[in-house]
Amino acid sequence: MNTTPDHQTELRAVLRSARPEPSLPPGFHNAVWRRIDQFARERRGEGSRLNRFEIVLGWVLDPVRACVATLALLVVGVSIGIVQGNQAAHELARARYIASVSPVVAR
Repeated sequence: MNTTPDHQTELRAVLRSARPEPSLPPGFHNAVWRRIDQFARERRGEGSRLNRFEIVLGWVLDPVRACVATLALLVVGVSIGIVQGNQAAHELARARYIASVSPVVAR
């Protein structure tokens, strides 16, 4: 049961036939893929400054690597503190020993 009047059916048929079908120029798909490849090469930017920055930023923002780097810096800092503390303690002990053996030399 079709309740659509004949003139609407005819109008729809005319509109469908009048719809332009675009035709792509020859080699369109190849040109698109060439542009995509060119964009990808530019984005990678072999050795570019931005690429190095993105690599470093990606490395720092990775949670596992960030934790490892933090722990490594902590170990280095503690080690330097221990070495400097031992040197200061050794110098203080030497100065106290010299002062206790010869109070005149210490002045």
